[in-house]
Amino acid sequence: MDFRLRLADLEEAMRNALLAALCVFTALSCPNAYAEEAPASPCSASKRFVFPAIYWTGEFVFKTNYQVRSGHAAAIEVAAERGADRTTDDVLIGALKQQIAENYSCAVPDQDVEEFLQIDIGHDVPELADGLAKFRVQQARYQTEKQTVDPNVGEPVDPARRLCPKLIPGGDFPPSGIRPGTYIFHVIGEVRDGVLGRVDVKIRKGSKDSRLNRQLLRGFEAGLREEDGAHCEGSGVFEKDVTMVTRIVSS
Repeated sequence: MDFRLRLADLEEAMRNALLAALCVFTALSCPNAYAEEAPASPCSASKRFVFPAIYWTGEFVFKTNYQVRSGHAAAIEVAAERGADRTTDDVLIGALKQQIAENYSCAVPDQDVEEFLQIDIGHDVPELADGLAKFRVQQARYQTEKQTVDPNVGEPVDPARRLCPKLIPGGDFPPSGIRPGTYIFHVIGEVRDGVLGRVDVKIRKGSKDSRLNRQLLRGFEAGLREEDGAHCEGSGVFEKDVTMVTRIVSS
């Protein structure tokens, strides 16, 4: 199969063709529903891929090219097809190269390989795992109720909004001079008796400028704790996307 696909084709192709490579790469078992349809990867990973600590969340796609020589991967090249910012891409590319070089075993004749790897990076907050699982059940119920709402009863309330009616940074956020664009922050947090406690914020959509992204993340989290920042009630764990749109204002 020719993996040299246009990026616009990846959304459909990755569901089947790329899942095999992903399962091999992460040393996971592929679901049977996909294993029959996806081409077998020539190599397998002996160890699970350890994701580096980055401040982005979401799905990213990397193209890998390498040579199978005497059962091992050599001449490894990795490039971001759908990446994050420049610094984050460099970190992920370095980790991917190391994983392929150190942990790939190839029981096939010598050959050149080209594969796309899709990696899904989330938050690392094990202490909030139980509460987050309960919240996601509530969120799924809310989404179902929203689709079948009785106009005589009224709209159901988003569980994240119920816990934190206001989840917008205060203080001096956003900082002045931010270039126009749309930025999306994904927030996982815990509220205890109306007080915002543990918060983990990552970027879902940001700039290619890594310094700007780090500046925005620091300002966003600090702004949530300002007096005019987040307003929460009750207790529980939540997750929510917060979108910030900046525009050029002409006088």
